[in-house]
Amino acid sequence: MSPALPYICFVSGIGAFLLCRYFPTLTLSLLLLLLSILFRNYGRQAAVYAAVVLAAFGYAWLRDVPAHVKPPEVRAPGEEPRAFSGVVSGLPVSSRSGYIQEIRLRHPRTGLKSLLSTGSPLEPGTVLQGFAYMRISQPRRNPGGRFTEPALFLKTEGSLLLSRADSIRWFPQRMRWRLYRYFQEEFSPGAAALLSAVVIGHRGGGDRGLYDAYAGAGLAHLMSISGTHFGLFTLLCFFLVRRAAGRLPYGWLVRLTGRLSLDEAAALFTAPLVLLYLMLSGGRIPAVRSFLMINVFLLGLLTGRRGWWLNSLLFAASVILLIDPASLKAVSFQLSFLAVFFIGITLEAFEGHIEGAGPVAQRFLRLLLVTSGALIGTSPLVLYYFHTIPTLGLPANLVFTPLVCFSILPAGVFGSMIYLATGYFPLKGLLQGMAEVVNSSVAAVSGIDYAAVSIGAFPAPLLIFVYAAAYLALKRRRAWFLVSASALTAAALLSFATAGGSLPRVTFLDVAQGDAAVVETSDGRTVVVDTGYTGREVVDFLRYRGVREVDAVVITHSDSDHSGGLWNLLRSFRVREVWDNGRIEYSPQLGRTVRRRRLEAGAVLRSGGAEFLVLHPPRGYYAEDNDSSLVLRFQDRGLSVLFTGDIEADAEEVLLGLGSRLASDVLKVAHHGSATSSTTPFVSLVRPRAAVISVGAGNPYGHPHRAALRRLSGIDLFRTDLSGAVGVSTAEAGGVVVKRFADFRLKRVEGLGMREEFENLRRSVLLW
Repeated sequence: MSPALPYICFVSGIGAFLLCRYFPTLTLSLLLLLLSILFRNYGRQAAVYAAVVLAAFGYAWLRDVPAHVKPPEVRAPGEEPRAFSGVVSGLPVSSRSGYIQEIRLRHPRTGLKSLLSTGSPLEPGTVLQGFAYMRISQPRRNPGGRFTEPALFLKTEGSLLLSRADSIRWFPQRMRWRLYRYFQEEFSPGAAALLSAVVIGHRGGGDRGLYDAYAGAGLAHLMSISGTHFGLFTLLCFFLVRRAAGRLPYGWLVRLTGRLSLDEAAALFTAPLVLLYLMLSGGRIPAVRSFLMINVFLLGLLTGRRGWWLNSLLFAASVILLIDPASLKAVSFQLSFLAVFFIGITLEAFEGHIEGAGPVAQRFLRLLLVTSGALIGTSPLVLYYFHTIPTLGLPANLVFTPLVCFSILPAGVFGSMIYLATGYFPLKGLLQGMAEVVNSSVAAVSGIDYAAVSIGAFPAPLLIFVYAAAYLALKRRRAWFLVSASALTAAALLSFATAGGSLPRVTFLDVAQGDAAVVETSDGRTVVVDTGYTGREVVDFLRYRGVREVDAVVITHSDSDHSGGLWNLLRSFRVREVWDNGRIEYSPQLGRTVRRRRLEAGAVLRSGGAEFLVLHPPRGYYAEDNDSSLVLRFQDRGLSVLFTGDIEADAEEVLLGLGSRLASDVLKVAHHGSATSSTTPFVSLVRPRAAVISVGAGNPYGHPHRAALRRLSGIDLFRTDLSGAVGVSTAEAGGVVVKRFADFRLKRVEGLGMREEFENLRRSVLLW
């Protein structure tokens, strides 16, 4: 009997429930196959294993909370602020308007993750009472987007009543808060960001460029408390405790080792230090997984059992899923466990080669194999979720991971423990210098051309073949590896042969209450029209599409819901040009990094068969910022799209003089469908077949307005708050094809609905 089998059955039961919501028939077939294998191989014991699978399935079903249930106590947007009370439960994350902190609401109770917008950071454990405007933030629905659960945002109004919760449950968060404040006040921004990440597991310092640099160099795991940090910290603690115990006076050493060996004593004294580091880490999934695995290892030392790395891994997974079955869907859970699994498989595969080498070579080979195993385990998932691969990841990890984990990590953690106990932080100057050197070196590596390459999206089922091929190769199962590799090749060719669709194509992205669209021309050019507030959705979509260079970013006007993400795009991609109406002020840095074109009515920009005609504003036209928005008409191979920014009635009246030149297949409805835009004469001249409104769900402005919707009646209307991203392209037989991202997402299947399940199978292999 395999000790790992009960854990495998438990994880399988949880996974079966999550899969069953979308593929019930397939899940039932897989469960029957699993149960038949168990009964064939384990006889009577199989009944126990089958019970574990079914119990895990039932447990996940009981814990499931339907995502579509709307909290009944949250009022509609635009109403008066309402009373609330709650306890601040998380560390602050910097934002444009101040800070955002997680809050555990006592009233009203909503069942949603709740976030509080504050002007200054608050200590976790602070009890708040007051009034706040409340809105539910829905996750953005875009190709390549990172799907999150809905969240309740609170923006306070008036004064707050503050008090302190004295419960011991807030003790770990208050330790983290004290260190967070110390790092922010005593270290440079870059050093504070690195120390906050590796010591307290917090990435809310606002230095987004630093995080992007680590990700671009393949070192993103160093900017959070990962299994690497926990493992090396434990190893260092164990080594130091063991060495210190070995230097005790002989009499003390005899007493200490009378009942315990030196290793067992070191394991016993290491455990509290590891527990303290877990408390500082904030209890994230990789940290909890590492903590559980390490304690199983230490327990093995105390009981005389060693090894069993796979049992430790599966035990940790089972405990985390017992706490929250939905963790199986979390990217951090998947990356963490696959990394450790493939590290273990890789070390086992090459153990014979390691034993034949010298002591120094053994250490280097183990470091190389650990790094390689982690990359094998995580790279396919990183490509699937984030669509980029760091080409310098292996050499960068060989250099920077030991450097951070054997210098900055121990100095930061032990220094923090001493500071919490005494108020004194030793070696602060040295730590500051080391952090700055590492940060600048990582930034230099990530700045190398093609240090990170965008690959583009691929269907989820390919991951099964990729991991099967990697596992069978490491296990040296040659015949089965050839089968899986052949299946992978065939599936990849089929997927990419049917992927994408025809160009030109315009995708209007879901950026909540903002505007952003991506134009892909017939000759392969990429033009971004507005960026939304942060540009994050645009960056994710461009990586999903495998774009490596942006030919132009168009900023229709300066409002932050259209222009706020410009710098994010400039950091993430090589941008050739920025187009605007000539009335926007930028940082002087822009002129040093990208060419700027100031456009006015009459300008024409062409590339191959694509044409951008500038219709507004004309020279000498001055108005409010909205009415000065750049208006462009894009035309390419029978597709014409009119981009209108936030123009209102005055600008639309000016545009009426262009007559038939306004006619377009698709209209981007101005100003999110406000009552003061989309006038009847203007819409009549455009004569669109389809119109797209970029608008946020539950926005406080009441967009789109009923009057605007009446004026757009009779036109095929699409809204990003209802459909997610909206794509328009031309059909081979002529005409316009409109697709909604909502139609590409998996739908829950009630009962054994074969038709719906087949549609989900089709959606799982579709690419935008």
